[in-house]
Amino acid sequence: MKNKALQFFIGVAFFCCIVPLVYGAGIKKINTGIKADSLTTVQLLNWNISKDSTVKYYKNIIPLKKAVILSSINRSTIPSVMGEMNYDTYDGANCKVIGSTYPGDRSIFLGWNYLNYYISGTNFNDNQKDHIVSVPTPGEINIGHKNGVKVLGCVDFLWGSGSKNLNTFCENPSLVKEKLLKLAKAFKFDGYFFNIEVDGSSKDVNAILDIMSYLKAKGLHVSWYDAMKDNGKLDYTNSLNKRSIKLFKNSSSFFANYWWLKTPIKHFDISVKTANSVKGRSAADVYLAVQWWSNEKRFDAIKSIYYYNAGNSLKNRLSVALYAAEFPVRGNLTDTASYTTSEFVKMWFANNVYPTANQTPQRMGDYVIPKTTITSLPFKTEFNVGKGNKYFKNGSIVSAKGWGKLSEQNILPYYMLDNKSIAENFDFTTAWNGGSSLKITNKSDKNQIVPVYLTAINTKSYKNIFVKVVYKSKNPGSLILNTNSSPIKIDLSSKVKSLNDGYYEVSGKINSNSKITGINSRCREIENLEC
Repeated sequence: MKNKALQFFIGVAFFCCIVPLVYGAGIKKINTGIKADSLTTVQLLNWNISKDSTVKYYKNIIPLKKAVILSSINRSTIPSVMGEMNYDTYDGANCKVIGSTYPGDRSIFLGWNYLNYYISGTNFNDNQKDHIVSVPTPGEINIGHKNGVKVLGCVDFLWGSGSKNLNTFCENPSLVKEKLLKLAKAFKFDGYFFNIEVDGSSKDVNAILDIMSYLKAKGLHVSWYDAMKDNGKLDYTNSLNKRSIKLFKNSSSFFANYWWLKTPIKHFDISVKTANSVKGRSAADVYLAVQWWSNEKRFDAIKSIYYYNAGNSLKNRLSVALYAAEFPVRGNLTDTASYTTSEFVKMWFANNVYPTANQTPQRMGDYVIPKTTITSLPFKTEFNVGKGNKYFKNGSIVSAKGWGKLSEQNILPYYMLDNKSIAENFDFTTAWNGGSSLKITNKSDKNQIVPVYLTAINTKSYKNIFVKVVYKSKNPGSLILNTNSSPIKIDLSSKVKSLNDGYYEVSGKINSNSKITGINSRCREIENLEC
């Protein structure tokens, strides 16, 4: 039926046995005011876990989940993507808050499906007060780990007093590296991004090399930004070259500066050649930066890397780094959850449109190698993005105030199509639990197969699989579990249980000896789906 909305709350709950769904009791007060650690050099050197009041918020950090790479879905040529959050102005005083914030908070990031590494940026306001080491929030770490993304803290030396702070930092590398390791272990994040945008000395370089190699040897990911060179001088060279090779050898990855666009092939070639000259390394360890927030031709830049890689072997393919990965969310206190999310979806979520000679897709999800951490049961989603204009519980409004809380975010859909036949988006006007649901609109007169999630669930491991779907629609169609043999279709209009506020529930057991590779909807009209 044309222009009918199939609204899914696919809080997709696949259970290997009948288990009741458990929902949050409500949202806490907005903005607790408690921030993740941001330390000066002196505070770092004197840091003690027993005296840190924020450690208690990190007790239940989720271990990093292993992501399954699904290269057969989209044969992307970009081996890895790193995203750095930009906490500079706008909400500089409010960012990196532990707990509840507000709907337009830029730290409520939604693009986890498309990153391999996430850099929790330094609060610019704090950095100008000599705070040089920043710790990610528990929400950032948990949601990153849930999605198979390594989350990095920052070591930043910027203009102003950065040179003086760097000298102090490098005076005692043995103590600094020990404290940085203890900090990462205590707060359970995965490494550091070193950003030194000031002049230093050869002594400073030797100290940094010692610190980075130690952290790398201890299993942390250490990324180096293309600023200070091997001789200690500040110089942005926009590629990996012989002037940064020592720093590259002692780090895990290299974040090349943004100004390679005028002569891209020159910078690509030298980066590949230099990376491959180091034993055990490859071009994939070089991340070419794209200014995500200010560059209107951002996708032209990504496409140029994509097509350069296409002509090279795997060892010669370069990765991508996105600066200000939170864009287009800018952290304005007045922005609504619906506005910030819809704008984000348009730039990030996969639309199933791939680069060609004549086509430059405008969504990051169409350029990356797909991955998924949905590899076992139970799996449940309510399509909760971690913010809302209202707060819902069992379909009813329990708070009419806007809210934000990254820790409530579910694993989000991989696809969010918008084409002549189908429109998928998050809906904030109604939800089963949390602040949002998935709305799918069929623009055509025909049934449509709509991709939602990518999964890799081996159902042979389970005797019984229980599926429960809550939706809001008069003519809902089907939920389809794609397998590597034949699809399993669940008719959403059969054996329906009526719930409150116009919601319906379908549940039951299914049998399958195949691997579930995706979750789709056969759409006639759905207003809200939750599984």
